[in-house]
Amino acid sequence: MSNSEVNEGYLDRQDPAITIKFDLAPAREVVAGVIKQNGKYFLIHHTKEHLWFFPGGKVDEGESLEQALTREIKEETGTNITDHKYLGAIKTVHNNNLWRVHYYEVTLD
Repeated sequence: MSNSEVNEGYLDRQDPAITIKFDLAPAREVVAGVIKQNGKYFLIHHTKEHLWFFPGGKVDEGESLEQALTREIKEETGTNITDHKYLGAIKTVHNNNLWRVHYYEVTLD
């Protein structure tokens, strides 16, 4: 790895850190519904990956974020959305892919 690929530490932080730069394909768009009922959050367990996620999934080509959210919530919970509010998005790397996850607060039927 060349020096241009590794940056040791940040000048504005006390703790030294190492940043490794690498190329990724463009981020894939994903939606996730944050569902809270009776003080508890609804999560989906993906047994193949042994991880818990908010219900949601990939945005299909030509589909809006809201259309994808409605479809994915219906597929994963069997319930329709009555209301939603955009909370924001984060980028994350999972299984060597870059994902942009758009989170929505969701109210169900």
